[in-house]
Amino acid sequence: MYLVCKQIRSRLSFLEETISFSAQKVVEWVLLQLSFGANDVTLYIYWVPQKVRNALLRMANKKQLEIVELNLPGNSPNHPFLRHQFIQRNRQQKRRHELIPYNDCFSRYSATHHFVLICDIDEVVVPLRHHNWQQLLHELVAQGKWRAEPSSISIRNVFKFWRQNTTNLNNEQHNANKNNNSNQAEDTKNEDSLFSNKWRTEKAQPIGQYGKSFVNTRSVASVFNHFGLHRLHANVANTLHVGENDALKLHWREKCPEAEFGTEKCQELAKNVIIDTLLDRFREKIEGEKRKAF
Repeated sequence: MYLVCKQIRSRLSFLEETISFSAQKVVEWVLLQLSFGANDVTLYIYWVPQKVRNALLRMANKKQLEIVELNLPGNSPNHPFLRHQFIQRNRQQKRRHELIPYNDCFSRYSATHHFVLICDIDEVVVPLRHHNWQQLLHELVAQGKWRAEPSSISIRNVFKFWRQNTTNLNNEQHNANKNNNSNQAEDTKNEDSLFSNKWRTEKAQPIGQYGKSFVNTRSVASVFNHFGLHRLHANVANTLHVGENDALKLHWREKCPEAEFGTEKCQELAKNVIIDTLLDRFREKIEGEKRKAF
């Protein structure tokens, strides 16, 4: 029997709730992972506001997730404010520190799970032609002519900007926005939900940019957040990049990262957006379950 199991990891260090991070959004994120087929969800937490922690603890008590408390190693600061500032200002050291929870997560589940997905709380991997990840991964692995299974199965990224500038949308896009569904007006007012953002960028990011991977525990020794880092042996297939018709990674961001992309590319992304309905089939179930966490 072919069994696919997943474990989702995120590292949390937020001093207050924002448009990008709130108790309700984190609860929705966890419930979405379970709806997609995750057998286990594990959150690595530095520090979060008490409202967020209380909601997560209630879910942990129901065995919906596991919480791992996290500190920076060595002489790095661990007072919440100083640690937050250190993480924000030291990107290279931040990436080195992140290897610890990434690989702790991977090692915890490498003996019991076939695939581990490492992602952040502003990202969800959505299967498009299948009901869940198990069906998606089973088909992808079965249809390939592998000498060995791929080390990573990578999903391409599309953005969902909370601060979407709609002034540049064309008439067709504006009409689609008005006629989307009866919940549109209510959703626009209620930004405290992942479901309230009805737009996504039309084009996926190029292969290798912002993708996240299901990492194969049978062939990988260590991981980074985007892919398997070291292989167990030489006879391992390379990363498989999944087509946009099979799965997409939705990535919520407050706004387009101009410092990284540049103004011209961000303007292009803002103009080329489409109505996003990928999560609609999960919404009713998620909202029913979410009420139990508060």
